[in-house]
Amino acid sequence: MENLLQALQALHRKNILHRNLKPENIFLQYTPNGTGLKITDFGFSCTIDPRDKTIWHVSQNICSKCGTPGYMAPEILANRHSTTAADIFSLGVILYTWYFFSFMNNGP
Repeated sequence: MENLLQALQALHRKNILHRNLKPENIFLQYTPNGTGLKITDFGFSCTIDPRDKTIWHVSQNICSKCGTPGYMAPEILANRHSTTAADIFSLGVILYTWYFFSFMNNGP
């Protein structure tokens, strides 16, 4: 999860919103130096205006309501402009999912 947070922080520093974070879009890369992480599927991504984080620009003609419903932040579902908080919300759902399945497989 720490690697995922660092990767998302790097995207947000570049004013990029992913808008479709889910486990299927996260790949682990095992190397001799440890485990790396890759975030994929930037089809719904957009950039945020660095001066006003509530203004975002879509690189292609897509709707503002996009992503996988189970991982979407409430503001996206309500068709409001999303901020980096939408990606953080998706991370929370991913963390919960990973914990839940880990708990179910390994017990308390």
